[in-house]
Amino acid sequence: MTGRAAAILVVGGGPPRRRRRRRRRAYVVGSGLATNEGGEEQTPPDKVMEAEKPWACCSSTVCKESLPPVCRCLDKVKECAAACKLCEPSGVSHVVCNDWYRGDPGPMCA
Repeated sequence: MTGRAAAILVVGGGPPRRRRRRRRRAYVVGSGLATNEGGEEQTPPDKVMEAEKPWACCSSTVCKESLPPVCRCLDKVKECAAACKLCEPSGVSHVVCNDWYRGDPGPMCA
């Protein structure tokens, strides 16, 4: 070798770490997920109803993480409440209120 020298600088010790990304998730209170007949997860519409709560109580609630929360009740009932705008059949003799409600989902049913 003539007068040249090579230097290798190593910074850190090991492979680079993967950065975790935060995801927006819906949390489930009760059981089941909000799905349509095709099995796709449903999300709240752009315009969420801010009127009267469409259910008196709910044992299975899906809420979007926001302030205030945006929630939907998945309970199968014989008849929807009068305030429900999107009452859809679910099973043979039951219906589900598919309204999204902005605010506290309310108490669980007894």
